[in-house]
Amino acid sequence: MHVTRQAVSRWETGETVPNTETLKLLSRLFDVCWARPGN
Repeated sequence: MHVTRQAVSRWETGETVPNTETLKLLSRLFDVCWARPGN
């Protein structure tokens, strides 16, 4: 996925959130549903 440990740490602490493409990849990886808010 080419994601740094620092990026993951920022997601975990709520400092930032993954972009849409990364969220799509993560949802496929973990076999969970994900949709953009409002969809």
